[in-house]
Amino acid sequence: MGTGTTGLEREAYYAGWLVVGHWLEQGRTLAELAHVPPERMVPEVEEALVGLLRGTA
Repeated sequence: MGTGTTGLEREAYYAGWLVVGHWLEQGRTLAELAHVPPERMVPEVEEALVGLLRGTA
């Protein structure tokens, strides 16, 4: 997976876990997440990451 922009290994992997955890806390299920169309996944991840970074997610 390599080193990310902060110099840490696997930071994108960790960010993915944060996003999925956030969605689960919002009440989404893994089954719902598995059915998100590919063209919607990137915008949804971006929205979640921005919200998590701003503390507004």
